[in-house]
Amino acid sequence: GGSDDLVAFVHNIRVGTTVLVGALDEAQANLTQGAKDAIASCGAASITGLAYRGSYSLIGVKGGTALAEQTLAADGGTAEVTAEIAVDAGYTIRVRSAGYRNPMPTPSLQFDINGVDLGVAQSRGLNI
Repeated sequence: GGSDDLVAFVHNIRVGTTVLVGALDEAQANLTQGAKDAIASCGAASITGLAYRGSYSLIGVKGGTALAEQTLAADGGTAEVTAEIAVDAGYTIRVRSAGYRNPMPTPSLQFDINGVDLGVAQSRGLNI
């Protein structure tokens, strides 16, 4: 399933690589312990607290720590994290995850660098 693919993908990410993770709609129900451990290997500390239809955003480093992480309940709004990374000119990286929100259930996910949407193909669940 999706968790097995996530584990394999994260396993092949080079140590020291910056990793962006965000939840779209519902990511918790089918998330295995192996998938949680894989996300934790990218610095996540609160992935185990992800609630049904909750919002989750992470900017982490494979084999390192989280640069920014936020987990919110389903009706808690948008989990938005930002990190500054100084590489040559410097970059501002942002992940925005809006789980199932009331009163308007419009799940959304966005990854951007310096305000430009990366246009990453997304699917329901965790996206890396």
